[in-house]
Amino acid sequence: MSSGITPEQATSMGWEINWVAHDPTHNFEKACSGSTPVGATAWEVYSENGISLRVDTSACGFKVKPVFVTSLAGSSSHWQSSGSSELYEEDATGFRVYIHTSGITPKQANEWEWHLHWIA
Repeated sequence: MSSGITPEQATSMGWEINWVAHDPTHNFEKACSGSTPVGATAWEVYSENGISLRVDTSACGFKVKPVFVTSLAGSSSHWQSSGSSELYEEDATGFRVYIHTSGITPKQANEWEWHLHWIA
């Protein structure tokens, strides 16, 4: 039994979940979205407890750097990670993320089906 917050407590405190969606088959000049391949994302080692990923968004055709929003998805343990929404090397053609989780490797991340969703 968890000693965390119950749904009733969250509701009484006014907590909300907000989301945004975009159909990547309908990308256009002002909005674009995508995901990396489930189980085959090109993760790279950056430390013994971290992996990184460069996401290429050049197919969107942005002329200037857009605002990117990301989320990490998977079948296991992605909730224990940090870094999926902190972006680096942002420009009109993409961005990089650094994901921290104890002992994570690119192989393990793909076995857990970790992949990154993004919208710009």
